[in-house]
Amino acid sequence: QVNQRMEGGYRVVFRPDHPNANSNGMIREHRLVMSEHLRRPLEPEETVHHKNGIKTDNRIENLELWSSRHLGGQRVEDMLAFATEIFERYAPERLSS
Repeated sequence: QVNQRMEGGYRVVFRPDHPNANSNGMIREHRLVMSEHLRRPLEPEETVHHKNGIKTDNRIENLELWSSRHLGGQRVEDMLAFATEIFERYAPERLSS
């Protein structure tokens, strides 16, 4: 495709209007796929991990959202489970049913 190229082993696409695009209007395809899946731009500390290690396999089922707000990064799914455990223990009234 004319609007797609490779960069560091990743597919990069031209999406100048996307909030996560760089100054040249390019965004790595796996980040675009995750952003579209979440229906929001990715935060600066969020990364997208390829589960099978294949950088061109950008199917959503092969992608995981990671946060690096904590040392070494953690899967968002694991962080949510931990947060739920903390709320159940210390503030169950703050959880919605």
